[in-house]
Amino acid sequence: MMDGVCVVQELLLDFVKYQEMVEATMDLTQVENHEFVIKPDFDDSLTALKHQIDELEMNIRGQLNKVGGLISLHQL
Repeated sequence: MMDGVCVVQELLLDFVKYQEMVEATMDLTQVENHEFVIKPDFDDSLTALKHQIDELEMNIRGQLNKVGGLISLHQL
């Protein structure tokens, strides 16, 4: 019976390590948006890409508001 308990304890420890790895690498704030991405600060190239994405999204929102104003929609 103790062997079974030891096996379960080992599996639980492995799962905790896996959970820690996921939390360390995944951007959990994006999960709410159903986006499963690696944290940008995990790698320098990911950080650069995140900055580019942020700039593009800001430009898209600006264009959306501009077009919305031209066709008399409420600004978002």
